Order: sequence, then C-alpha cells, then structure tokens
Amino acid sequence: MKSENIIEIKNLSVSFPLRKGIFFSGDREVKAVEDFSLNIRRGETIGLVGESGCGKSTVVKAVSNLIKFSAPEAKIKGQINYFRDGCAFQLPELKERELKEFRKYIQVVFQDPYSSLNPRMTIGRAIEEPISNFEKINKEEKRERVNNLLEKTGLRKDLYGRYPHELSGGQRQRVVIARALSVNPEVLVADEPVSALDVSIQAQIINLLQDLQKEMNLTILFVSHDLAVVEHISSEIAVMYLGKIVEMGRSEEIFNKPEHPYTQALLSAIPRPFIEGQAKERIVLTGEIPSPVDKPSGCVFRTRCFLAGSECAEIVPELRETTAGKYAACIKL
Repeated sequence: MKSENIIEIKNLSVSFPLRKGIFFSGDREVKAVEDFSLNIRRGETIGLVGESGCGKSTVVKAVSNLIKFSAPEAKIKGQINYFRDGCAFQLPELKERELKEFRKYIQVVFQDPYSSLNPRMTIGRAIEEPISNFEKINKEEKRERVNNLLEKTGLRKDLYGRYPHELSGGQRQRVVIARALSVNPEVLVADEPVSALDVSIQAQIINLLQDLQKEMNLTILFVSHDLAVVEHISSEIAVMYLGKIVEMGRSEEIFNKPEHPYTQALLSAIPRPFIEGQAKERIVLTGEIPSPVDKPSGCVFRTRCFLAGSECAEIVPELRETTAGKYAACIKL
C-alpha cells in the first residue's frame, strides 16, 4: 500500500489508570489523548501546539512507540500506521525484533538536552552509541561519521572528547540532534526542543532543523506550546486542547485566519511590534484548565470560551472542514 503520508494516526486515544487514593475512590483514569487523528506527509514539518498538559508529549510517546516502556499500564486505542517501502506497519503492534529496526527510522529530540545525555559519557561516545547499536563498523569509520555530524550540526570537531557539563545549552541540543541523526532516520520528532533555550539560540536551532530537513529529506513532527516558534518551521499546524485537536490547517491559514476561539486566543498572546493603526485587542481566557480526569461535557473548551452558549454543554463538536484544507471543532462556526 503506497501513500504520500509517512505516518497516519487514526482515532488515537491514550488513558492512564488512577488507583484509589485519599481524594477519590475506585478506579478512574486520565484521558490524556482522545480521538486524535493526524496525517504526516513525507518531507513536511507538522507543528503540534497547545498549553502544557494538553497531551502533546503523550502523542510524541505514542508516535515514537515509547509509551509501552514509560507507562506500560497505559491503555492505547486507535491506529498509528508508519509507511515504508510501500508497506504499512502498525506501530503499537510491532514485535521486539521489528521494534528495534523501527527505532532507526523515527528518532526523538526531547526538551531538556542535559537530561538526554549521560553526564559520564563524552560527546563522541554519546553520538557513537546508537551507531554501534544498529551498525557494525570499525572505530575509524564511527569517528569519521561523528565528526561529520558535529560539523553538520554546527559544532567543532574538538568537542568529541568533552562532557555535557562543559557545553552550553545550545551546544548540548545540537549534540542531541546529531545523535538522533546518526542512524539516518526518516522522521524526527522534536518535543519542545527550544523551550529551554535563550531566544537567540532558539532561532539558531530552528534554522538548523530547517537546513537539515532539506539536506536529509527529513519529516519533522515539531511539538511546542509557542505558536510564534512553530510559525517559522511548520508547513501545517494542529492545535490541541485537553487531549483533542481543535483546529488544523496550513500554517499560513492558521496564522492569517484562525477560526477556533482557542487558536485566536493563542495567537493574540504572541508579542508583536507596535504599528500605529494596527493594534490588536488581546483575548484573555478566564478560568482554569479543566482536569483531564473530569472533563467538561460537550465541548471541552466551553468553560473558558468567550463564544460558548448553553448548547456547547450538550454537543461534542466534531473536527470538520470549514474551508478548503482547514479543519476546526466548534459548533459556532
């Protein structure tokens, strides 16, 4: 089966059980992701945006097949299909031998580069480690490949023998990216890769990812809570709220004409230079984000929405096409 999509996520739901505790009785569960569907096309960058706790990292772990290791008790429903060489592989159902092979093709860059690196391992050894796991090449070939990766990610070759604590935050993140690219993946999943960095370093890392994407024909799933960051790297954007996608479309469409009230609020919060005659009123959301254990009935955003009516408590809005290639989940549209 051939597809222009490299990954297809269909009706993904992930929940984590809560056992009996002081403040509640009986078995309950946290529904981190609900009925999540997303197609990721080969060679493109998809931005996944939303506030902390909306389920972005759970999607990352599901796509990279890490949930079964980080939370084996999690309940996963739906399909995650990965397309390679004309065949479709269902990621949650991969056997151990197939899973090891799959690891080469989808690599993850996490938020904190320091915690991603072994402090007792030199930079060179950290990048060599995944190469040794998947390939049988001699020491000289590995050293040459590591040096090429250091150069490709904008680092000096003399960092090979340094340790993570001797590098800056930006340098460490470049090392993590170099390590992820060491096995020539097809998909790079970047989970908040610049949120722990200074603004000037953020721009450098984003530019680096864009250059590497063109050079290596990478497909990137870029996860962030910052729409301003996602704007510069993503061809398509999906906006999440409390485990669900509320709006999705091409990047320029999302930024030029946001439709869902939540997307409008996120965009209004982006700092913009003041231009006389173009001042925009900021949309301030009231109330707290509901608990994922007890989500509101109907539309999950209704408790904070400035357009909500009584019908929003009764109807669960479906993600539907509002204009060509643009999708939103709101009954007011």
